[in-house]
Amino acid sequence: MWLFGSHAWGTPDEGSDLHLFVVVPESSESPVERMRRAHRCLRGLGIAKDILVKTREEFDCLRALPSTLDHLVFHRGRRIYG
Repeated sequence: MWLFGSHAWGTPDEGSDLHLFVVVPESSESPVERMRRAHRCLRGLGIAKDILVKTREEFDCLRALPSTLDHLVFHRGRRIYG
């Protein structure tokens, strides 16, 4: 699990939401359903959040491409779990 955005870069303000990028080993769920499941799991945090969930295969393919969010998360995000 990675933290990215203003909280990871050290520039959050009172209106900043939390940006989380979760990598799962594999999944037969659609990306939207993965995101919904993650939101349900973290709904009690008391802070606005954006959660993206990718499979390991998706993340490994896209993190090498400089124009992708996966690349930004891999190189500038803060790994907070796993």
